[in-house]
Amino acid sequence: MDKTQINVDALTKAAKQGAEFNIKLHPDEDLLPTIILLTKKDVPTGAIEVYGFAAEKNQVPAMMLKALVDRQAEAYALVVEAWASSFIEEAKKYDYKIRDMPEDDKYEIVNVFAVSRDKGCLSHSISKIERLGTGERKLKGWEDGPPEGVSGPFVILNW
Repeated sequence: MDKTQINVDALTKAAKQGAEFNIKLHPDEDLLPTIILLTKKDVPTGAIEVYGFAAEKNQVPAMMLKALVDRQAEAYALVVEAWASSFIEEAKKYDYKIRDMPEDDKYEIVNVFAVSRDKGCLSHSISKIERLGTGERKLKGWEDGPPEGVSGPFVILNW
């Protein structure tokens, strides 16, 4: 396993642990979109920096790009909460804006993406958020998906 993959694995693990911790700590609040950066800095193995973005989601990609460029990141892991649905045809009726779908047709998830500056998206994991009767939320466990083809405004591949 090369150094890039080891670093991406460590970033992914830290991102998952952070999401789990924050869901437990603030179970009734949405997660802030958060990136964990691996930077060169003055450390041979790199330094880790964490940034949470308390902004409208449409503003986050530009803020992420600025942090990636300013901090000269080598890689990053992103934690972002989103809506998902198993009803693709129904989602099409809403122009794929799943957040606008009826409550029974959607569910909340946490996405974790890990991206390397020179190798693209190297990992992608999803955890469904379960709502408890108390209104609190908890993660149901992580599913790793293929990183190939992962795209969207939050998956920045060039900086």
